[in-house]
Amino acid sequence: MIDGLSSGAKTCQELATELKVNENALLHLLRFLTNNGFVEFDREGKYKLTSLSSQLQLHTSDSLYGSILSQMELIFPAWDKLQYSIKTGRSGFEAAFQTGIYEYLGQNAGAGINFNKFMEESTRELTIPALDKYDFSKVDKLVDVGGNTGQLTAALLQKYPHLQAIIFDLEYAIKGAKDILDSAKVSDRCQAIAGDFFKSVPTGGDLYLIARVIFNWDNDHAVEIIKNVRAAMGNSGKLLIFDMVLPSQGNAEFELMASLNLLALAGALLRTDNEYFELLEKAGFRYPNLIKIEDSHFNFIEAIPA
Repeated sequence: MIDGLSSGAKTCQELATELKVNENALLHLLRFLTNNGFVEFDREGKYKLTSLSSQLQLHTSDSLYGSILSQMELIFPAWDKLQYSIKTGRSGFEAAFQTGIYEYLGQNAGAGINFNKFMEESTRELTIPALDKYDFSKVDKLVDVGGNTGQLTAALLQKYPHLQAIIFDLEYAIKGAKDILDSAKVSDRCQAIAGDFFKSVPTGGDLYLIARVIFNWDNDHAVEIIKNVRAAMGNSGKLLIFDMVLPSQGNAEFELMASLNLLALAGALLRTDNEYFELLEKAGFRYPNLIKIEDSHFNFIEAIPA
C-alpha cells in the first residue's frame, strides 16, 4: 500500500483497484495510518504519504521495513509460545517452527533477507551511535564476530582510515556485505569470511568485537563462542562485547521486555554484569570491565586474555 502511494496521491478506490484489495477494509487501514501520521488525506479526497511514511518503505535512509517484517514473521509467532517458554525456559520460536531461529533463517531465503535488513536497521539506530563513543584509534585489525552484513564494520572503517577488518558470520548472514562495503568505499580494507563461531574464529585481530550476539545464547553456547575467540586472539588481543546488560536493581522495564523477547526467540535471558564476568572467566579472560554508555540501553564489556 505504501509502495502504491509512492507514485503519487490516490483515492481509496484508486488504490484498492490498483492493489486488488477490499476497498472498505483498505479505507479503515488508511484512516488508521492517517491518525498515526503515516498518511495524509488531502483536500481533493486523496491519500498521500508523509515524511514519516519513509520508515515503511524499503530503500529509504530511515527505513524500518525489515524490522517490521521480521516482527511479523519471527517475533510474533515466538511470543505466541511465550507460555511454553516461561514453563520450560526454552525458545518459543523452536516450539512454533520446530527448528532454531538461525537454522530457520538459513533455510528460508526471504526471512533471511528481511532479518538481515532488520539487523542493518537496528545497527543504524542503536549500535553505530553507541559505538561512536568507544575509541578504536589504537586498533589495527578488528574482527567483527557475528558481524552480519557488515554495516557496523563499514561505519568504523569510514571513521578510522587506518583500520583493517574481518567480518565473520554464517554464509547467509554475510551475503549483503560486499554491497555495503563497496558502497562505503572500504572493501579494500575488509574481508567477509563465512564460518561458524561455534567451531572457530578467524585469527589475526588485535580487537575482537562481539556486538549483540552473546545475549542471544544460553550460558553453555555463550562460553563456547567466547572460548573460540580466546583461542583465535592469542595473548595480546582484547575482547569487546557490546550487549544489553540487565541492571541488578532499580527500574529495568526496557531491559526486562528485551529479556522476555530473547527468551521467546532464542531461549536466552539478559545477564547482569557479574553474570557476564563469570562467563568471561570460564572462557579464559580476566579483568572484565563494564563501560556504561550514556543515553543507551547497551553497554561495553572489555576483557583481556588470562
